[in-house]
Amino acid sequence: MKHLTLTLSLILGLATIANANEKRFSVGDVFFCQMEAFTEWNWKERNLKNYKLEKFKFSIVDAKTIKFGEGGYFQASDMSIDRIGSKVLKAVTSRNAVMSLHENKFTLASSYYLSGSVIAATCDRF
Repeated sequence: MKHLTLTLSLILGLATIANANEKRFSVGDVFFCQMEAFTEWNWKERNLKNYKLEKFKFSIVDAKTIKFGEGGYFQASDMSIDRIGSKVLKAVTSRNAVMSLHENKFTLASSYYLSGSVIAATCDRF
């Protein structure tokens, strides 16, 4: 009986996690992400630099805002939501950065006067 209860609990837990990633993105969703690439091109130095890959999290705090967690590259920054759907989230900053999340694939691209960078990450929603 003990094994049956444990097995059923495990199956229900896995089903809940799977369903969390199937529902529409909405206020209160929290995403935990692992960078797979973080690269910047700098025209002054004329080089391509790869940065240390980090884990980060962000959440949809209201219908217009996502907020990143403390520390790391994003340092508790905010972005304005441009589009939110069942499998797509798009946000922008006033500093020339665009973020998109399609299902669990995160991409952020930014462009400044003499540099541009790209971050790619895989995210899980909880």
